[in-house]
Amino acid sequence: MIRIWFTAALLVIGLVRGIDTVDNGLLISTLTYEEIHYVRNLVRNLVSLTLPSTNIIVHFSASSKVNPPEGSKTSADWWANGSDRYIDGGASGELTSTHAFTSRDRERVFINPNRGPTHHAIGSVLRQHLSNFEHARADLKLKPAYIMFHAAHSRLLTPGVEHFIAKNKFAFI
Repeated sequence: MIRIWFTAALLVIGLVRGIDTVDNGLLISTLTYEEIHYVRNLVRNLVSLTLPSTNIIVHFSASSKVNPPEGSKTSADWWANGSDRYIDGGASGELTSTHAFTSRDRERVFINPNRGPTHHAIGSVLRQHLSNFEHARADLKLKPAYIMFHAAHSRLLTPGVEHFIAKNKFAFI
């Protein structure tokens, strides 16, 4: 419990830095338990509509229907490759050019190996977002200026979330 409060304190206390480099960007924390095609769509949406300086960390709930790739720094094949008829509009197995991800895109998605439970209204959702943040800072050595807790059931519709967060000084670390 003390570890959670300490991590929460880190979210409130710190220096505000600009979102301009890999070390000083936004960290998006997202939690999921859905099927792999849903998770793949979620990650593709976040990667496609954020800056290359934005890192994304995914937590798979202990009750997840998916076994995530082993480790936190894995091949991006699980989300960047392959086609899904629910996402890409066909079962051909080929991605269109609109789904071409850069090498930087493929390096900025991480998986938190801590698969804790997530349940409504008992604090476990916040606990797992804080676990993502702690894993990013302590194990991955990321130094984000901002963190965004992203609901797996929402989607970004347009680029610019980093500018909005920095301009309004939301969730600075």
